[in-house]
Amino acid sequence: MDFIMYTLRELHEWKSYASSDGKKWVPAAPLDGPYIERIRDAWHVLMGKADAFTWPKIEKNED
Repeated sequence: MDFIMYTLRELHEWKSYASSDGKKWVPAAPLDGPYIERIRDAWHVLMGKADAFTWPKIEKNED
């Protein structure tokens, strides 16, 4: 079972949102999976079997 690896289609169709400040709703990033699966996923990226990207950080607006 994969906890970290998602296809681009799965990410595109994933309609999960969370509030970072209680007001503004932003896309929610997937949670990290078990350590061994994270190593396996990193290996897939290193071997060219998967691509990786950095999930955008949410900037908090202090009003």
